[in-house]
Amino acid sequence: MVRDLCSSMALGNPKVEIAHPTDFLVENAWHGGMWRSPYSMESVGYYCVLKHYVTTYLVPLLLLVAGACYFLL
Repeated sequence: MVRDLCSSMALGNPKVEIAHPTDFLVENAWHGGMWRSPYSMESVGYYCVLKHYVTTYLVPLLLLVAGACYFLL
């Protein structure tokens, strides 16, 4: 973004003519790192779901059991 504001050759500069509107996307690589990531949603989807259920249900349940055992013993 700084380059777009400061450089006279950046495609973000309104004075620079571009051949096609998608050239701006290609220059700045607006893919969010998706193509650099070694993981796909198929390979990490199960772990994301597992993490959600463990942190939502299992951790509070274990804390409840630990607290009950502490007060009962």
